[in-house]
Amino acid sequence: MLNVIYIDLARIYLPEKQANKHREIQLAHIRRLNALIDNNFKDIKAPANYAKDMFMSEKNLNLICKIILNKTISTVISDRVILEAKRMLIHTSMNIVQISLCKLPLKLGHRQLEFSGFSNILSTKRLSS
Repeated sequence: MLNVIYIDLARIYLPEKQANKHREIQLAHIRRLNALIDNNFKDIKAPANYAKDMFMSEKNLNLICKIILNKTISTVISDRVILEAKRMLIHTSMNIVQISLCKLPLKLGHRQLEFSGFSNILSTKRLSS
């Protein structure tokens, strides 16, 4: 029991040098995650797949995302999809219906988002950004 308390305290009060190194490692993981998402967001939507590609557990990757970005992995992925949808709306002649039917939309479980769900997400993100 005492060992557990000691380990917890050691994690909280890391020396500054160690804390900075730990933070740099977390930032490197986030940069790697962003690169993976940028390259694969059209095909891969599941956070578990990104965690597997980074050789870590989904839980650990999610924790790093929450610490560094204050977002979950799912939110980071959906934000990238929304960004691409906005880009497609601006730079192509496609409308929301056409974009929602392409390979871009998020998948919830095994079901693709319907047009209304996709446009609701776009509207919500537009209002919050």
